[in-house]
Amino acid sequence: MTKGEQDTGRQQDGARHLANLVLVLGALAALAGPVLAIYQLTQPGGSVAVTVSEQELLAETTPDGLAEGTRLAFADTDPDLVLEVDELPVGLRLLTRLDDLVGAALLLTGAVLLRTVLRDIGRGQPFHPRMEHRLGGLAVVVAGGAILPGMASTLATVVVLHRIDGLGDGSPLGFTIMELELLPLVVAGALVVLSRVFRQGRQLTADTEGLV
Repeated sequence: MTKGEQDTGRQQDGARHLANLVLVLGALAALAGPVLAIYQLTQPGGSVAVTVSEQELLAETTPDGLAEGTRLAFADTDPDLVLEVDELPVGLRLLTRLDDLVGAALLLTGAVLLRTVLRDIGRGQPFHPRMEHRLGGLAVVVAGGAILPGMASTLATVVVLHRIDGLGDGSPLGFTIMELELLPLVVAGALVVLSRVFRQGRQLTADTEGLV
């Protein structure tokens, strides 16, 4: 075996190990979603992201207008302000974790797609016929990660507030319909462009082979 073949073999092994590592880390991170959902089912209540009509209300955990058995609290992570509800039916408890489940599904899907991309590149097949679709799929996953968990969180908030009559007259509560982060959308756009580049590269390779 020549030195060049040995170097190529090492590069392919490194790419394969990296691809497998990406899949393992993605699967472990995605596991957090179901774990949080199962934990929530063991609790009598849940919490949803909310906003308040006046900032002065943040000084109290139970301002006037809140339903009995509910309180405002600050979460450790985004969203900053949540409404804690002491008791919710099983379906609504699970709904309060829908954003985690959606995020976990997207994360695992992205890890699987990224693994195949890295694997093919490591094999010296950057213009694999399916590379364009895999990069396009990654773009959809990244864009979905910027949109879908937030939509799931909003859905949970609306349903829970409706359940406790938290959207009626006199209620200080509200909710954010949608918050978009620019960076994931930029990354998604870059992946779409990259998929087109790989498609052109595959076509150019095919045309070159046809001339030989």
